[in-house]
Amino acid sequence: MVNKQIKFFMLSYTGNEEQAEQTKFILEEKYNINCKIIYGDKIGKVVKYKIVLHNFYKYLLPEMINYGGLCYYIEDDVRFTKNPLDYIPEDVDVYWSVYRRIAKATVVGAQAILFNNKALNLLEKYDRKLFKYTHIDIYFTKFFKIMEKVGNIEWKIAEKKIGYEYDHTSLISRKKDWSVYTRPNQIK
Repeated sequence: MVNKQIKFFMLSYTGNEEQAEQTKFILEEKYNINCKIIYGDKIGKVVKYKIVLHNFYKYLLPEMINYGGLCYYIEDDVRFTKNPLDYIPEDVDVYWSVYRRIAKATVVGAQAILFNNKALNLLEKYDRKLFKYTHIDIYFTKFFKIMEKVGNIEWKIAEKKIGYEYDHTSLISRKKDWSVYTRPNQIK
């Protein structure tokens, strides 16, 4: 990937407009980044551990593919500590720049991921067929590993995250010590 025109897409849900708008405002004020907010279904229609992946495939992926260029997927709880446009690696199809942690070879948290068109088209092609419906971060981790193994994509996880997950009431995550996730590890 090279630093060219990148469109930011935020996934949220109806009833969470305040947090989504706040994240959008921060991106615009701090980094001059415009972000399109996509509101998906709320928990109830789909169970909580499936909802984000469901909304990604049903509402967000078609918008990203239609754009046709580099797309940054962000969640409405992301807070960047560095300008994400300054950290675009070359020669990868997917760059996972903000997450909670890496546990047992799985990236936990999908707060910010940059995709090129090749990766987006592979996601559309396989449309959740590789694994049972699960949390989006587990799905993406498995999907990217398989696609890399068969030579379809190259992906990279940021060694030093360029953001963190904003402390908020989560409808999906169980109660936890948020301080673990809200302390950004800075790139110097």
